[in-house]
Amino acid sequence: MNTKHNFFNKHAEEWDSHLKQKDFDAIELMLERAQVTKDDHVLDVGAGTGVLVSFLKKRGVIHYQAVEASSGMASVFKRKYPEEKIIISEFETANLNKNAFDKILVFNTFPHFADYELVFRNAYSFLKKNGLLVISHSMNRQELNNFHAKVGRAVSRDMLPEDESMKKFFAMAGFQDIIIENTTWYFASGRKV
Repeated sequence: MNTKHNFFNKHAEEWDSHLKQKDFDAIELMLERAQVTKDDHVLDVGAGTGVLVSFLKKRGVIHYQAVEASSGMASVFKRKYPEEKIIISEFETANLNKNAFDKILVFNTFPHFADYELVFRNAYSFLKKNGLLVISHSMNRQELNNFHAKVGRAVSRDMLPEDESMKKFFAMAGFQDIIIENTTWYFASGRKV
């Protein structure tokens, strides 16, 4: 097990106690901006303890799948939402159906991936035509990068790339209609056409 997995496994049980209103507001805004509807097939990448589930249920989403690399986080997720599907896997190696999802949501997770290019390529292959990849954080890039630098060794190098790098990752995978917003929060999206 790697250092990052150990970090998230160690903190899984109390993870939800650290969530703030800013996180919940960012989730609502992300789902609105992504135009998530009840008919969407949604993949929640880096689902953690399932923070998105109740928000998606409020929108009537019934086609939901989660991927989480930390077994500790996935254990909390399963306890909270036993009826939901979760795969314990790195997203880079997840075995998912191609062309299966309308929306892929990556909330408060992106910097923790080992291979950004593979994340974008996989997302593109797992999305249906006109599907949307959304990468969002409740903090903006500067806040997030400063926070990770202070948290500790396991995530101290997990930085959110600059806009130009993110645009390049989206474009290299084939995404179009790329949007990047780094204000009081972070939102990036690209569409498979």
